Amino acid sequence: MGLTMDSKLKELMENPEAVALLEKYSPGFTENPKLKLGMNFKLSKCVKFPQANMTDEQIAEFEKELLALD
Repeated sequence: MGLTMDSKLKELMENPEAVALLEKYSPGFTENPKLKLGMNFKLSKCVKFPQANMTDEQIAEFEKELLALD
């Protein structure tokens, strides 16, 4: 089963393609020193963090591309 918005951040971080996708929509997010605190949060929550700096439209596009990953 692939990654979804219900996947945890730590699952995304194990997939290089997904990390690159997150960086595409939120540059620097995966390098934030506080990232470790959110590893057990669902992606749907993480992308809403102010540090993600993503609009609702960007979140929708991110989700669409995330679901398309193998």
